[in-house]
Amino acid sequence: MDKTCSDCKHYRAAPTDCATVAEYGECRAHPPTVIVIEDEPVSEFPAVNADEGCGEWEPKQ
Repeated sequence: MDKTCSDCKHYRAAPTDCATVAEYGECRAHPPTVIVIEDEPVSEFPAVNADEGCGEWEPKQ
């Protein structure tokens, strides 16, 4: 098995109405971080490509 984000238990795919649903999603290995969008702070999980991987990878159960 490849250790890619799409095969990781921390990965959540993009919403099904998104054109790139098979290509990206969110990593939920850690809490969201605060970023500023249009002068407003919001909490976001990191966006990741489905075919990437990292040291936090764990198999889906």
